[in-house]
Parts: sequence; structure tokens; C-alpha cells
Amino acid sequence: MQPPQPTVVVAHTTDTFGRCAVEAGKNAFPVDHPPTQEGPGEHPGTIDHFLAGVASCGVLMLEYQAKLREIPLRRLDVRIEGLRGDPGARVPDRTLFDRVAMQFEFVGPTEDQAQVLVEHYQRH
Repeated sequence: MQPPQPTVVVAHTTDTFGRCAVEAGKNAFPVDHPPTQEGPGEHPGTIDHFLAGVASCGVLMLEYQAKLREIPLRRLDVRIEGLRGDPGARVPDRTLFDRVAMQFEFVGPTEDQAQVLVEHYQRH
């Protein structure tokens, strides 16, 4: 077995102020600052990508766990909502999330099976 390989993501500035280009594996995509931070706001921003990463981790992890546990999973929707606080409100020079909430909607598993999957996600 090969040793684990690091995940490498590269981001760099572009000719458009407030936009960077990100390369992740064989994929490339733009990331914009919103207009409130003088960015173009035409593409998802850093917070969008961060929350998307958390939500997609939930979908893929639980899809895999359902398969391993032979739990019937026809569909899983994960909704994540993050509310950022005022800059510097809790930590000087930092903007933190005041609240992040996730909602899991399953089609297929029983209520007990869905609970097992959500508890697995919460532990990992």
C-alpha cells in the first residue's frame, strides 16, 4: 500500500481584482470576492466554497457509510447555512461564523438508520 499523498490546491491572483483562480487536481475554477469587498461577485466566493466543501463532505461520507452498512439510500440532500459575525466582534481582526447549521434530508433509510448516519458524520 502506498503512503497517503497530500492534497494540493493552488490559488493565484488573476488580471481581475477580487478574483483568484484555483486549481484542485485536474480542475480549475474562479473564486470571487463579493461586491461589498470590491470584488466582481460573478462567481462563488470563499465562504461559498468552504460551506460547499463541508456539505459535499457530508453527502459523500454518508453515501459511503450507507453503502458499507447496507442502508438503503436513494437520495441525500444536505443544506448548510452559515452566518458570519461582525469583524473583530469575538477575536480582534477576525471574522468568525456566529452560527452554522446543517440539515440532512434522507430518502430511503428509516429514521433510526438516518440517525446512525448523522451521528457518524458528527463524530468524524
